[in-house]
Amino acid sequence: MSSTQQVTGGPVNWRRLVFRHPASVGITGAVLSIVVATQALASFGGDPSGFARFSEGAAIPAEEILGRPVVVAPGSGHDGKFFFALATDPLLLGEWVGERLDDPVYRARRILYPFVAGLGGLAPAWWILWSLLGVNLFAVGFGTWALAVLARDLGVSIWLGLAFAFNPGNLFELLIDGSSVLGFSLVLCGVLAWTRDRPLLSAVLLLGGALSRETMLIAAAGLVAYEFIESRSIHWRQLLVPVIGVIGWSLYAAARLPDGPAGGESLSRNFSFPFGGVSGAMARWLDTAAVADAVVFAAVAIAAGVILWTAVTKRSRLGWSVVGFAFLLMVLDAPVVLRAFDLTRSIAPLLSVAPIMLLMGRPTKTAAP
Repeated sequence: MSSTQQVTGGPVNWRRLVFRHPASVGITGAVLSIVVATQALASFGGDPSGFARFSEGAAIPAEEILGRPVVVAPGSGHDGKFFFALATDPLLLGEWVGERLDDPVYRARRILYPFVAGLGGLAPAWWILWSLLGVNLFAVGFGTWALAVLARDLGVSIWLGLAFAFNPGNLFELLIDGSSVLGFSLVLCGVLAWTRDRPLLSAVLLLGGALSRETMLIAAAGLVAYEFIESRSIHWRQLLVPVIGVIGWSLYAAARLPDGPAGGESLSRNFSFPFGGVSGAMARWLDTAAVADAVVFAAVAIAAGVILWTAVTKRSRLGWSVVGFAFLLMVLDAPVVLRAFDLTRSIAPLLSVAPIMLLMGRPTKTAAP
């Protein structure tokens, strides 16, 4: 026997090491997202402006800023065009950005994604088109890795971490330069830091998730509720840091930007009284025979049921970080529930975590990720 084998206990089984390492899952998730993005990019003629979903006659003068034509999306476009505008001036120091957003404060509340993509406002416009896509590709990889680690901690296959990369809501966000991929990725990293007894890091990561998409505050609230139920201790830091951060930034944005729709219309139009949106959507599905959208809603409802059930029977931090999204589903308005595209993006965390919660056993008191 060689000295190397004596010291190490035998040759390294590289195949076993690779297939059992969460990093392999994260890389696989990133590769999947790159494949999807490459196919979309080909459909845009190799032009990354297709992801930003600029619209005809939009207030954002993308062609003027870039000095060349851009890919124009049908209808009114989507979120990416607003994040492109914000990435050119994420600190809101100028005036033109606020004048071209449909609801300035509402859009600017999700500032972390354009801030990172725009390098704090220093990146040239052509760079931003690529970096908005690049940030999301990295976020898919890190989110998949973090979910794989949490899955391993809960005693299930690390390859269930691919539920992040295969999540249709995350894939839709990738295709429109949306901020939820980064937001949920940071939330999962925050949950992971919490399980490693890194409270300050966890609070910062949860703040990053909430500054990417404000609904990620649901995760912070769920984690604090879990700790209170399990140990009767209140971890204020992990909740207060994200809440104060979002409120503070929102106040700054409100001071720098013009007023948007009265009464917070952009936010309130997404919500209804409990199950009002679901009943309205069902009526429309029956009228239009939109079977595919109805099937997607049924799958989402099952995922929500799994999360609510396992929150009680298989308590874990990961499950409680998304339990609030099950309640969010109940109050979404009909226009959001109607289309699979909007619905899956709104409650994407449910779809990634539900498979793990369904397959895990009952965690012990000493290990409850």
